[in-house]
Amino acid sequence: MPEFQTLNAHVLGVSTDSVHSHREYARSKNVSYELLSDIKHEVAVKYGADYPERGTAMPNTFVVDPEGVIQYRSHNDLVKKVVRVDFPSRGGLKKDRNPKDLVIAVLKALQGKLDAEACRKD
Repeated sequence: MPEFQTLNAHVLGVSTDSVHSHREYARSKNVSYELLSDIKHEVAVKYGADYPERGTAMPNTFVVDPEGVIQYRSHNDLVKKVVRVDFPSRGGLKKDRNPKDLVIAVLKALQGKLDAEACRKD
C-alpha cells in the first residue's frame, strides 16, 4: 500500500478469525497487508473492540503512534449501523470519505501534512 508507505505507516489487519480464514480472505480479496489472527480475543479486548454478548469483535480502525498511543479510532457498530470517530484535538474530518482516504487524512494531519480544506467540522 504505497500511500501508507510514503507516510511511514505500517498497515496491519487483526481479527478474531483463524489464520486459515485470513489466508482465504487475503487470497480472494487480493489483500496486500499483513493479517494477524486474534483467535483468543486478547487484542480485541485490549482495544475495546470485543463484544462477548454478541460473540464477536466489531470492526475498528486505529492509528497508533510510535509510542503506542491511540491517536485515532473509528468504531463500526454493524448492529446499530453507526460509525463513531474519535480524533482528539484535531477538529472534525469530512464525513464523505471512504475509509482508506480518511485514515490517510488522519495520518497526514498527525504529521502536519494536511491541507486546510481536507479537515473541517461537519
